[in-house]
Amino acid sequence: MRAASTKGTRLHVEELPDPGSCADLWRAYNKAVQERTQEEVQIYVNRQKELAAQQATAPLQQQIASLNSLINDQQEKIKNLQQQMQADATAALQAKADAHSSGLKWGAGIGVVGVLLLLGLALGIKILGHNYSLTKKPMSSGAPS
Repeated sequence: MRAASTKGTRLHVEELPDPGSCADLWRAYNKAVQERTQEEVQIYVNRQKELAAQQATAPLQQQIASLNSLINDQQEKIKNLQQQMQADATAALQAKADAHSSGLKWGAGIGVVGVLLLLGLALGIKILGHNYSLTKKPMSSGAPS
């Protein structure tokens, strides 16, 4: 250690710190430096691990994002198809009701025409058959034989 000077006076040997306490201070300093260095190394290692984990999971995160996007697209398509199926079912029910109504009208028309034809036929037969008889009419007595 060097001698300290205080305004031109020199310190006496008794006033100098104990060499053992100086060594203790150096040991404490070196220990603190070593602990700080270990902390910095640990911080560096942890940061490197974190970066490596991010780099390793980045493709997986991208894949997850892509799959989520695909899921959303598929759900939208399913929703659209369900709406289309509902519209088609409604249209099919309406078409069935229209076909039933049309069939009833067609059948009623055929029935009316059939009845009219039968009535016309019966009336025609009656009119034509009024003077016609299936049995032989008796002849009058004054007629030549």
